[in-house]
Amino acid sequence: MKNLYTLFLLVLSIIVSSCANKQELKQKDEAIDSLQTELNKLKETPESYFLFAHDYYKNGNFIEAIKKLESIKNRFPSSNYSKDHIAAEDLLKSYRSEENSIVTEILNRVKSINANESIELIQNTLSKYSFSKDLNTKLIEALERNRKLYEKQKALVEAQQKIGIEIISIESYWKSTISNDYNELLVPELKIKVKNISGNDIKELKVKATFVQSNNEVLGTDTDYTIYYGDTPLRPNQIKLAIVSSEIGYLDPLGIKRFDLPDVKAEIYINDVFYKSVWIKKDF
Repeated sequence: MKNLYTLFLLVLSIIVSSCANKQELKQKDEAIDSLQTELNKLKETPESYFLFAHDYYKNGNFIEAIKKLESIKNRFPSSNYSKDHIAAEDLLKSYRSEENSIVTEILNRVKSINANESIELIQNTLSKYSFSKDLNTKLIEALERNRKLYEKQKALVEAQQKIGIEIISIESYWKSTISNDYNELLVPELKIKVKNISGNDIKELKVKATFVQSNNEVLGTDTDYTIYYGDTPLRPNQIKLAIVSSEIGYLDPLGIKRFDLPDVKAEIYINDVFYKSVWIKKDF
């Protein structure tokens, strides 16, 4: 009986303690809610918006910094806040000017460095800052352009290593010639200077160009057997000129060359290995 009474007192004390703890937790929750309400009130002032904008700005987040400043005028429209509106506008101009300067500087720098370095620079900039939509789009477009350029440069280096030849200059233009029916014919032509960058003599070298119109139709193909059997080999570091032109062109019966020339691209192959593509300049 005594044991039951003792057990009863123990359970009772636990219940009382539990009720006290619940009451205490409830009071703490109410206090926290009250503090949160006060904190929210403090946040809803122009001063707090300026502070939040500054914090975003320091972290490179121009998007949120500008959003905070733009919202001041709508959130606090009263004439009592006219000074805050003016201050927000001035700061907005400063932030917008600075983010534009950063992006402009990056885009200018990528013009003077190689594609791989450009990719790294743009990626680092995008990870460090959050820019407005239009500026961010410009960086993304520059990033994609340099990624494509890097792939082309990689392919070019691989082609050079494979064939031991580097193209050191390309001159493109339209040449005037005579067609089979004795009319003046304008055809695209290339003068290509190639250099032996290998450590060995090159005993066979052919340069081919396929001329392709903007609608992807082939205008013509030509191959210059620059070094063939029996010719003197191309020694290391020596340079040779190849000339290729399309056998098909455009008639210019009056010989005045006043019509608009089409867009034509030349795909260049060295010893049957694709090297690069170039657009034909609209020069005569």
